[in-house]
Amino acid sequence: MASFVTVLLDKRRLKKKTNSYPVKLRVTFERKVHYYQTKYDLTEELFAKMGSPRLKNEHLQIRGELKELERNAEKFAREMDP
Repeated sequence: MASFVTVLLDKRRLKKKTNSYPVKLRVTFERKVHYYQTKYDLTEELFAKMGSPRLKNEHLQIRGELKELERNAEKFAREMDP
């Protein structure tokens, strides 16, 4: 069975102090969706900019860590025996 892993901005819950949303890892397996919390909270504008080639150093680090997290989750899902 194939599983799908994506990083997304969870707009269901706004953090009022920082005016940002939590970034979560969405894992879909056999039509069941599970969300896993990451340590990042980003605004909508910043999350939209994560795909652009020019970012500040701290945003580049966040983007790299999120991509690495997604790759590790995909690798784990491929190696896992259901």
